[in-house]
Amino acid sequence: MWLSSLAAQLRGFNHPEGNVDAGYRGSFVWHELMTADPAGASAFYSKLIKWKAEPWDADPSYTLFMAGGMPIAGVMKMTDEVRAMGGTSNWLAYIGTPDVDATVNAAVKLGAKVMKGGMDIPKVGRIAVLMDPQGACFGVHKPATEMPAPAAPLPGDFCWHELASADPEASLKFYGTLFGWTESRRMDMGAHGTYYIFGKGGKDLGGLYKSAPDVSGPPVWLSYSDVSDARQVAGLIKASGGRVTQEPHQVPGGGWIVMGVDAQGASFAVHEAPPAAKPAAAPAKPAAAPKPKPKAKAKAKTKTKAKAKPAMKRKVAGKSKPASKPKRKGVKPRGKKKKAAMKRRPARKAAARKK
Repeated sequence: MWLSSLAAQLRGFNHPEGNVDAGYRGSFVWHELMTADPAGASAFYSKLIKWKAEPWDADPSYTLFMAGGMPIAGVMKMTDEVRAMGGTSNWLAYIGTPDVDATVNAAVKLGAKVMKGGMDIPKVGRIAVLMDPQGACFGVHKPATEMPAPAAPLPGDFCWHELASADPEASLKFYGTLFGWTESRRMDMGAHGTYYIFGKGGKDLGGLYKSAPDVSGPPVWLSYSDVSDARQVAGLIKASGGRVTQEPHQVPGGGWIVMGVDAQGASFAVHEAPPAAKPAAAPAKPAAAPKPKPKAKAKAKTKTKAKAKPAMKRKVAGKSKPASKPKRKGVKPRGKKKKAAMKRRPARKAAARKK
């Protein structure tokens, strides 16, 4: 688990000498999979999301998922202690904070439980693992040194975070107090209740909704990975030993999502972003083209007529090595007395006159 903080640094925000900037607090900075079969999980996700699995050079027992040459997530083997407690394979999301201990203390006062107290990792940072009042686990992380921020989102990166809670409004208040999240807007899901979208600094980070009464087990944070084709991933899940728990379907905004469980039992989800840029660009072309083109049609016709006829003549002339067929008949060109024919065949005319 502690190795996850290292990768969080590698792709984190600017935070000189451990002074976390405002962008780091409340951001999902790392994701970690604890599983009974790290090798099998590495092969599974590498096939689905196109991550590249690499052993961490400082400890080969910990695997890094790479995308675009940067760490995206980590994989570690489930410990005997966790297994003895009835733990199962699961993903754990880490959230950035400027002060791990202060966050832990504040969380406890709000009803959270400490699963793993604050721990320092040399040259990496400080981490802790908590369970929120509704039973969902999450990690917190403060980096140790300054690292450059990523220039742009990486392919396969985690793009959305969702929590099914017994009391979503209470959960939003809890995380809002700790990390400064605020409710962006609400969506009516009909019989499924209300979907609360939260974010920070004008950027949406995820959503919360009320868990179904028939769902067993504690709530978990579900992190969505960005993919190019969610429907294709659904097929790969089934073919790779996983199980699709929610078939591909379109969500508000035009994107597509799929939820599943990997071969070891860990829940995950993928999201295919809507082609927002393409439709936006498409109207721009018709908007500029339709009006000018109708007006230009008259001009265009005159231009095309002027150019089209020479073009046709050139093509006929170019192809008119078949036109040499009428020339071979000879008699017709003489009767017509065309200047072009005279110029082209002076030698033959002279020979004809002598005869």
